[in-house]
Amino acid sequence: MQDETLATLPQRFQPYYDDMIAFAQKLVQTPSYAGEEAAVAALVKAEMIKLHYDEVWSDRAGSIVGLIRGGTSRQAMMINAHMDHVSVGDENDWPYPPFSGTIADDSLWGRGTVDLKGSVATMVYAAGALRREGVLPPWDVYVAAVVFEETGGVGTQVVLERVHPEFCVIGEATGNELALGHRGVVGMDVEIRGKAAHASMVDVGVNPHYTAARFILGLRHLKHDVDPMLGASTVAPTLYVTDQTSSNVIPGAVRMYLDWRSVPQETPEAILAQVQTLLQASLEPGTSGSVRPRQFENRTYTGLQFITPIGKAAVKTDPSGTLAKRSLRALRIALGREVKQIVWRFCTDGAICAEAGVPIVGFGPGDETLAHTSSEHVGLADLREAMVGHGALALSPGLVVAPS
Repeated sequence: MQDETLATLPQRFQPYYDDMIAFAQKLVQTPSYAGEEAAVAALVKAEMIKLHYDEVWSDRAGSIVGLIRGGTSRQAMMINAHMDHVSVGDENDWPYPPFSGTIADDSLWGRGTVDLKGSVATMVYAAGALRREGVLPPWDVYVAAVVFEETGGVGTQVVLERVHPEFCVIGEATGNELALGHRGVVGMDVEIRGKAAHASMVDVGVNPHYTAARFILGLRHLKHDVDPMLGASTVAPTLYVTDQTSSNVIPGAVRMYLDWRSVPQETPEAILAQVQTLLQASLEPGTSGSVRPRQFENRTYTGLQFITPIGKAAVKTDPSGTLAKRSLRALRIALGREVKQIVWRFCTDGAICAEAGVPIVGFGPGDETLAHTSSEHVGLADLREAMVGHGALALSPGLVVAPS
């Protein structure tokens, strides 16, 4: 009987597709940078109420959580996606204005379509449609639209203070395949100090750029561990600034940001030590340098202030375990096709769930390579399928994790 219910989800959800896509479009048309999610949060809360969620609330960080009460099981699951998004960059690079929510070529275009408002819409409507259709999940289903994923993950941290699920579905883009983990991230600030001088007096100043050049080139030769499931760790220098704004001054200091994507075999302490050793070996006479973990210092739209390090652990869900196998089976039945097991190349709030002892799988619409780009868009068919997939993962009783 359960298999039959899963197989009929596309038909049952058909009447809700247009409203779900219109909701996704409205979310994209509402800017929601980290710390500025209030307007989108209000939209999510109103939509959950319209869909007759049993409970809807906003927590102290400003995340919105909706509850669909399930059957007799005392257990619960959570579907999680974030409301904030990154900068749009140069708006002239976009084929359509980034907050227009343009629908063209059977796709929804704009910032956040892939990362992650498309998934917010599909998960809100999947749980709501189950409720409206009288399809009772075997457990309580929490749908969490969280704040500040892009800069720190405090939204999911606060949600987990009240919600204690047996497992969580992270809605980050998977192309509607099943994700089973990702590498971690360690963020580092590197500062190299020299001696400022007029640019015409190279014999007076000590130019930190030369040490920086040696250091950056040396990053290519650092040791990277390899995980059989997640692959190799990587490091990328991204941001680079000096302490000067004038072009005729040798800077006294340069600062750069390193983004290290870690695997379980590596510890933050070992990573920092390796980078520090390279920096010391790169110093030219008269220069000095330091490496330190970067921290986020932020304030949510509700006024909650927090400091969090840029560091999340790698996450792996056993592909042969019960959660992965039964998630895969539920998706294959509901979607009527083969579903692959993959790993994300980026980091997610799944790391925060895992650190809290909550196992995760991932499922969401969109091509992950389009996230954070000016070509960001998601197919309307992908949104419809993702809604079915989120419903299947919320519904299948085989996913209940037995108490240890």
